[in-house]
Amino acid sequence: IENPDVEAAFGIRTDDVPSNAILSPRFGFNWDVYGDQSTQFRGGVGLFTGRQPFVWLSNLYSNTGRATVQFTCRSSLGNLPEFTLDPAAQPESCAGTGVPAPPRAVINLIDEDFEFPNAWRFDVAVDRELPWWGIVGTAELIYTKYQNQIFLEEINVDKDPVSFTQGGRPVFGTHSPGVSTGNNNLIPIPNYLHPEFLQTVLLTNSDQDRAWNFILQAQKRYSDGVEFSGSYTFNQAEDISGLTSSIATSNIGFNPVPGNPNDPPLATSNYQQTHKFVMGGSFDVADWFTWSLMYVGNSGDKYSYVYNGDVNADGFEAPSANDRVNDLLYVPTGPEDITLLDPADWDELNSYIETEACLREARGEIIERNTCDAPWRNRFDTRFTFKVPTIAGQHGELVWDIFNVGNLLNEDWGRSSGVNFGTIELLALRGWDEENNRGIFDINRLNVGDDGAADPFTVFDTNSRWQMQFGVRYAIN
Repeated sequence: IENPDVEAAFGIRTDDVPSNAILSPRFGFNWDVYGDQSTQFRGGVGLFTGRQPFVWLSNLYSNTGRATVQFTCRSSLGNLPEFTLDPAAQPESCAGTGVPAPPRAVINLIDEDFEFPNAWRFDVAVDRELPWWGIVGTAELIYTKYQNQIFLEEINVDKDPVSFTQGGRPVFGTHSPGVSTGNNNLIPIPNYLHPEFLQTVLLTNSDQDRAWNFILQAQKRYSDGVEFSGSYTFNQAEDISGLTSSIATSNIGFNPVPGNPNDPPLATSNYQQTHKFVMGGSFDVADWFTWSLMYVGNSGDKYSYVYNGDVNADGFEAPSANDRVNDLLYVPTGPEDITLLDPADWDELNSYIETEACLREARGEIIERNTCDAPWRNRFDTRFTFKVPTIAGQHGELVWDIFNVGNLLNEDWGRSSGVNFGTIELLALRGWDEENNRGIFDINRLNVGDDGAADPFTVFDTNSRWQMQFGVRYAIN
């Protein structure tokens, strides 16, 4: 729907949608070094694209500022419109009144130069038959660099900060001074360029995201009733936004930043899994029975510490932005470096900081996004396959899978824990200290273990449970 008021304010039409073609050139090679398949050198380079992000395009249709108008009519006021079943003749206003103006709304727009996401990927690997038991070893390096990635920009907040607070954080508006006893999303006053609109999000591109993986693998092909494989992967991934939500404002509100939400620094990705081990194999116990076992061990998820409240006055947290918070925590060096609603809370807060390594190492600074690590995860899966001979050399198979078998044996094994949504709102904004130009804070979430040390993790129930399934299949030779 066209909204001329938005176009007049931002110079962008609300009814524009992208239309572009995607060309994905690729090149690959495989070189048998000695001509006997004992050593193969392979690799390639190409431009890759995946499923298109149509969910973010859908935001353009639902947030034009003209999609809905709400009005309330009452019989006591004598302004009820005439009732009709005709869907094409539904009332547009109360009786005797004009069509009401659209409410102040969130707006979604798209860059006229927007490109669907794609990334360059470079891969080089060597496979070598080792001199032991027919094992093949592999070493592989993969590098990915985004040419076009999704980025969401808030264009209704003045790019020039009003002031700077702790850690050099820019502030894009003002705050109500003193202590607030109401909802803390009323404390900040964002400096909207066009106050007639709320958050105005532009769907555009960035080209900074990157990742690389180094993989070592050893595998023994099936022989003598035995096969196995094992691998180790080192992964490093960096991006400027996690893109964790289908809602445009949530993607900004769920992306913790040290300052300007429109210029987030490259940081550790939500999706980085630094270390991962995978080992598995199968063994023919008898002609009719095969046992398989798989182990996966990997680094825990990344998480960040943020404020509950809008410290940089960029409009996140606000009810119109789904109450998302995106301001990374400034870690105080001492009691004089923070204004607490109750100064007596410092000892408890300081103890928590000291026992959480990522916070302790960031004292006197704004903590970086995703520098904290959830616990290591271990998981074993097993399969029992029973062959049942039938006719003409054919056979049926009964398959019994047990996932996370460790948890079946011991309820404390195979548990997966981490931080919900990847952020911890450690401190809540309760007001503004004008003298020091910083927030007044209260402890919001401070979870500790029996030993008094920081323990912010939640056990993910579904991923931590053992599961079992049975299957039947028939093989025709």
